[in-house]
Amino acid sequence: PTEIWDTKNVTGLQRRITRLLGINNYERRTLSDCIASSFEIYNETDTDEIDEYRFRLLDKDGNILLSSTTRYESKEKARKEIQAVISYGVKKNNYEIKKTSDGRFHIVLKDDTGEIIARMIKYFNDKDEVKDTVRLIVKYMNDSMLECEGVYLVEHILLRPRTIKDRLMKVCVEKSCKSCSGFKDPYSFRVTTVVPYWPERFRNFDFRRYFESTIRMEAPAHVHVKVCWVTKEQMIKFEKAYRNWLKEISKHQPNKNLLSKKQNKLVEVLESLRSVYPENKLYDCKNQDELDVILLNHSILGSISEDENDSL
Repeated sequence: PTEIWDTKNVTGLQRRITRLLGINNYERRTLSDCIASSFEIYNETDTDEIDEYRFRLLDKDGNILLSSTTRYESKEKARKEIQAVISYGVKKNNYEIKKTSDGRFHIVLKDDTGEIIARMIKYFNDKDEVKDTVRLIVKYMNDSMLECEGVYLVEHILLRPRTIKDRLMKVCVEKSCKSCSGFKDPYSFRVTTVVPYWPERFRNFDFRRYFESTIRMEAPAHVHVKVCWVTKEQMIKFEKAYRNWLKEISKHQPNKNLLSKKQNKLVEVLESLRSVYPENKLYDCKNQDELDVILLNHSILGSISEDENDSL
């Protein structure tokens, strides 16, 4: 049980593919709370006595690197904006150095629409110092993002029913039930790979293809590998269910009822996982000059904003 989490006690396949893919850490650890743990959401109450929230990015020494530019009605909205800051903050080109009327400089972070989504509450007299600070912020965010890179491998055979209370994994068979071909067995020679979608290179389709081809080539030829690129919310649910199941099944004499309950939850979560693709919008012939290509089964459609909708 001591070798359950934050451990190097993982499969040889997991070690090999992480090395081949340039993933620095192959340990089984929490991936859902990597760079986001560097952000602090705090309460701010004004004279209207309404609770609102802001966020800030802290380095390892507790220094504030970036702060929100607005207040949010809920922590959920603040967390959503944090994800945008993470997405845009890893690229140097998204930062802008602004000059005040008194000749000082400060740093802002913009999204792809040009909206300021975060800023550094510090002013500089030397522009070179500002540029160095931007580089440090980008490096810190990219280094932190690397900690989000990781892989979980779940062997389906370990989730086989042990009691009549255990949940069966879904299987697709013909109504006549005449076909018993092996690929319709959800347990034998099957592995599910759970991967976070949010690290920068994990959102690149070329890297995803390389990732998936690598793991399938390195796995034994008779093993079917399913790869799921999941959101942070999905990852949180999976990690909780997976960790609870590991703790119970690793015991010398697991409690049958507890194991059944935790295994059923893990199977439920595994079957609910859906791969995530980058968000795109349909071509706006009125306001767009260039045609963005949207690939079927590789994109999801985003929602047009109210302001954009009013202009159509």
